Amino acid sequence: MTITNIVSKAEMGASGAEATFVTHISFTGDATYPDGGTDAAAAITTALGKNVTAIGVIPVKTNAGTTKTYEPRIVQTPASVTSDATFPTADQDTKTITYKVDGGTEQTLTLSGAHTTAAHLAASFTAETGVHAYVDGAGQVIVKSELRGEASGIEITGGTANTVYDFPTTENVGSTAPKLMIIDSATGLDVGLDSPSTDLSSYTWDCVLLSE
Repeated sequence: MTITNIVSKAEMGASGAEATFVTHISFTGDATYPDGGTDAAAAITTALGKNVTAIGVIPVKTNAGTTKTYEPRIVQTPASVTSDATFPTADQDTKTITYKVDGGTEQTLTLSGAHTTAAHLAASFTAETGVHAYVDGAGQVIVKSELRGEASGIEITGGTANTVYDFPTTENVGSTAPKLMIIDSATGLDVGLDSPSTDLSSYTWDCVLLSE
């Protein structure tokens, strides 16, 4: 779930006199790239030899040796909550989950139809509310905020179904911690959307990294 192989090729602003560093880097894709982007902060720090924060990336040459056009982006981290249920559960048809997203008012998701699996719950969250939800590698449901960064937040406030799905009921807030997201230029979507693990190890990128 982490890019580790970033190589720094050239850099401007390395004297420290400029607030923003501009670095030509290259890297190969994460073999276990997750929904929402991978953590590349440690690899960027190692490659540049200094503790920096990535603020943007501009592709120079993408996807060497492949036929698809995937482009890297630097994005902030959204808020998220994860269930702690024992699936399959008793059917939660007609039961409810109440929640707040990104500072909004409390909303209610009323489950309709069979709801015994994590996939049932994730599908209902996404289809009925528009809130991004998917099943992670441990078989639990992750629900993410629509916004990213410190302005984002998500809170499962209760509901009759949450006694079974067991989401935490404290608010989770996003952060400015950067993620390296890979976008399919044909769709504009994250290539790992709704997946806990996508193999991108056959892809390579040359980019200009902006950091501070």
